[in-house]
Amino acid sequence: SDMVLPQNADDAKEARSKRETKREKPRRQHGKSFFERNLKSNDSTTVASGTSMISTNRSKTYFKANASTISTASTYHNKAPLEKNHHRAMPINHAKDVIGALNMAVSREQRMHALRTAHKEFDHDEEMKHDMELKEGAANALYQKLCLALVQDGEGTDEEVRMICETMEMIYRVSNSTREESFDTFSKYLFPVMVRIMEIYEEKSGSDGDRTILSNLKILYYFSQIRSSADLMVRDPDMLSIFTRIILSDRVDVIRASTMFTLSELACDDQNATILIEHPDLLHAVLQAAALDLVAEMREVAARAVQNICFHVSEWPEELFTALLDVLVRLSRDCGKKTKKYVSGSLEHLCSRCSNWLYIVKFRNGDVLGALLDLMDADEAPATRLSAISAIKTLTNENTAELIMEQGVVKSLAHASVDDPNDDVRAKAEEALVQFAGLINQPMDGHDELLSALVYVGLRRNDSDDTLIATALMQQSLHAENREMMAKHDGLLNFLYETANPKSSKSIEAKEDALLALSYIARR
Repeated sequence: SDMVLPQNADDAKEARSKRETKREKPRRQHGKSFFERNLKSNDSTTVASGTSMISTNRSKTYFKANASTISTASTYHNKAPLEKNHHRAMPINHAKDVIGALNMAVSREQRMHALRTAHKEFDHDEEMKHDMELKEGAANALYQKLCLALVQDGEGTDEEVRMICETMEMIYRVSNSTREESFDTFSKYLFPVMVRIMEIYEEKSGSDGDRTILSNLKILYYFSQIRSSADLMVRDPDMLSIFTRIILSDRVDVIRASTMFTLSELACDDQNATILIEHPDLLHAVLQAAALDLVAEMREVAARAVQNICFHVSEWPEELFTALLDVLVRLSRDCGKKTKKYVSGSLEHLCSRCSNWLYIVKFRNGDVLGALLDLMDADEAPATRLSAISAIKTLTNENTAELIMEQGVVKSLAHASVDDPNDDVRAKAEEALVQFAGLINQPMDGHDELLSALVYVGLRRNDSDDTLIATALMQQSLHAENREMMAKHDGLLNFLYETANPKSSKSIEAKEDALLALSYIARR
């Protein structure tokens, strides 16, 4: 009854027009393209800072040497808080639309609109999607915008360069095969530009500078895992000089750690590793971080880089080799278990790849041997203990055996042979102990200690079928000067009788060696 009726035809026509207009407004708003709506919404998006230090929780994910972990180490996602980790499902052709918009953008305002959309849409970890984006020309389009931004230097350049570099890093979260293919066709031409960008922004402070450098380092890390691009990278002295300066700088830890992760990958080749240690101050920078950095995670990453270099270098300059041993001895007392594992691995490979064993044994009055004994501690990881024992075994020869005996190594090997909870470690410790049996004889110092260690292991592991002690004692009995001491040594003959017993569970070889040892001792 309250409705106002139109008084005439003109009033009715006007009312109908207003109703149709109200219905059409939502349709016109909804009819805007997805691209237009996102350009508008991204104008007010707040980008989170990427300059925070590595937290303990992040580092558990960060310190894995693969592309996905480094890409999550710094949170620079261009999203509002409620949108975090919610990516819109992209239609098959949407990447092409986003890339097309990048190609069409000319002015800085247009470029920034296009970049915000690309930054949002490409920020995911689906390799297949990134493969498609790369093949559609995303990297080429971003490269063009990067060159344009650098030429049109001015207000807003830092933000634009940062957005381009971050989006470029997202694009390269592809499979290794796709990354290698792209390197051969386009990406290798990007390296000189990335080096120039890092040179520009290493002199600048602030969020944009840090995030720009980090994005470039991530891309370089991805390509360091490909042999052809790694070969090119280590032969660029400007790039290695930037790495050196970053490691020694006060940049945030995530940037310095990313640099050393990249060096770890670059060192996975003998020739490349040699080039790295020959570059002025590069290894010294890594060693300084390993020895002196106050952050445990940074020491761990530096120790990992040192280990990879040690794996692949045979000939060391004397000064650098001395500095390396000093740092490894220092790191052997570090509280980090992974750091100690890298130290143990480094020492194992140094001993196996270089022939200067006497220098290592005598170094700082036995400091290296002391470090190896510390790393044999049962509280360390099995891999750490195994590498330390392997290093001792490699160091032991006719020129070094007596010196090593002076450090109490034999006693530690005997206890590891019996008490270590890991089968492989016990076996390796027994092998190292038995090696001394062929090198230490009367009247050398330590011979009695060696016999005590052999008997201790033999009696404690008498129920084991695979013990090598009978063989070691047989080798000792071959030397006439040893037989009198062996006959008088407490428990030695008892062990040999038990092993030679036909009813024992020992192998035929062990029984034969025990009988031979008894027969030689009887001839004294």
